Amino acid sequence: MLLNQALIFLSASLFVGGTQAARFKANEYTDEDCQSDLNYPHTDSTEVTMDDTSNSVYLAVSHDDQYIWQAFAGKSGNGGVCEGAVLGNLTTGPGRACNSLNKSFGQRVKCVKYCSIASGGWPACRH
Repeated sequence: MLLNQALIFLSASLFVGGTQAARFKANEYTDEDCQSDLNYPHTDSTEVTMDDTSNSVYLAVSHDDQYIWQAFAGKSGNGGVCEGAVLGNLTTGPGRACNSLNKSFGQRVKCVKYCSIASGGWPACRH
């Protein structure tokens, strides 16, 4: 009984304290290889517009076999939504990867969207 109470307290403390791991993230950097200081962090956001001063994005997913990040050619504005053509899927490797916003598809990635592929593959993620 005492052990169960201790586990419940620890779980609640981790959640309340904000140290619970993010399910997914998209962190923007000013350089092309995610090595500079962090430009803009995004945790647990499913649609992220890229700032014009960012040149790469580090992507993480919780389950590589169920979710992907898609790149879009347009955005409604900073803090808005993805618009325009779907450029393709961005890489996440074994749970994370750095992607160039300028070189990955031959044109600039302006927005990324976190999509479930469990319901029929990548076309299900398109707008």
